[in-house]
Amino acid sequence: MRPLRRLAGLLGTTLGTTLGATMALVPTAYAAEAEPDLPPQGTAWFGAELDWDRDSPRRYLDRLGTDASLLARPVAYPLTDGSRRALRRLARTSAEQGAMSVVDLQPATTLDGLDADDAETLVEELDELGEAHGSRFLLRFAPEMNGSWTAWGQQPTAYVAAFRELAEVVHAEAEAAWTVWAPAYGAGYPYGGSIDGVRLGSVTSASDARDGKRLDTDGSGDLAPGDDPYGPYYPGDEAVDWVGLTMLRYGVSQRFGANVRPGSDALQARLDEDFGYGAPGSRTSFYDRFADSRDQPMLLVTGALYNPAGKGVSEDEVKRTWLRQVAGAVRSRARLRAVVWLEDARFEPEVGRVVRWGLTRSRALATTASRILERGPFDLGPVLTPVAQDEAAPEPEESQEVEERDDEPASFLDRAEETTGVPVEGAASVLGAVALLLGVGLALRARRRRMRPPWL
Repeated sequence: MRPLRRLAGLLGTTLGTTLGATMALVPTAYAAEAEPDLPPQGTAWFGAELDWDRDSPRRYLDRLGTDASLLARPVAYPLTDGSRRALRRLARTSAEQGAMSVVDLQPATTLDGLDADDAETLVEELDELGEAHGSRFLLRFAPEMNGSWTAWGQQPTAYVAAFRELAEVVHAEAEAAWTVWAPAYGAGYPYGGSIDGVRLGSVTSASDARDGKRLDTDGSGDLAPGDDPYGPYYPGDEAVDWVGLTMLRYGVSQRFGANVRPGSDALQARLDEDFGYGAPGSRTSFYDRFADSRDQPMLLVTGALYNPAGKGVSEDEVKRTWLRQVAGAVRSRARLRAVVWLEDARFEPEVGRVVRWGLTRSRALATTASRILERGPFDLGPVLTPVAQDEAAPEPEESQEVEERDDEPASFLDRAEETTGVPVEGAASVLGAVALLLGVGLALRARRRRMRPPWL
């Protein structure tokens, strides 16, 4: 039994008669429920993946003006000193908000170079953070693995084996984590020529014949647009706790960077697997195949690109229209239980520049987004017991705050290394415990409107 849980049990036995109903109302120190209840059908958790080297959750939420139930960030895997710090900061700051942590586990080595020891190390760290802060984690292992733009992309045999190995350890030993299988939306698959000039390749020349056979789902002899963008990469129901999809809105008919207001059915067409494939209705949707038919909750990572160098409608119109369609999708799809909006700033090859995806780029946009979220089908949290900052103190090597800068990072790769830790290359007494419990109890709060600071 874990030490804090032993302490909670001792307190419940020794002090139950004295404290009575008071203790019944106070949560166990940092011990959230084993698995938080999902939001009711037709609603979803909402949160953001931040620009972690330039932003912080408190600044983001103050700008947005409301709470969030999810916070996400990329973390290098296997864990390095840098990625441990990234993971600990995510856990600590999520705990402060009572939010779930979404961890993008980005392999820093080859997929077949990962092993059970790496998974054991990760799970040990996650459970320690769960005990220290009450944190809970959704693990998106090697997300967008069907894409051509990731080092781990389009390697289904090694990917499935690595996912299953991680899932086996998570399911056997983790008390605070659940696996998420999360490809990218399949239109344009296998994405040859659309990202960094990647070309379609013949599976007959693949280094791993098993991958060739697995990827060539239409029997054409080539990895081509007619092949299944999802199935070859699915690790199996026993390994997957959640399914997820990255679905970013770049423009209309692949006109990347065009500032065009999303059509009324733009998101629905993607969720129906109609957008970008040619003949509508020719494919069964990802949602139907992997979420609804398997009764698995779904996490959507999304956002709408606004190109500041492009012409057309305003940033507010592009993003608020997309956010309203996301809200509509949550209402109409019972398995869609979590949404992460990309709040990051990152280089996008399609438009040749760093693009800021966020909903808090201006006061007007943030105010509109907050209104949509608070009136929409979203559980904005907290979904876990919030932990006050002095209780969820950062590890000694971490700074309390991230200095906000107006300058752009030196390069996209430098930002990636700083953010994820991926190298660019290659209770002392019973009374004290009671005070701690009471402090956590006071930290519980209802969903509230935040004080909006002067706009930066």
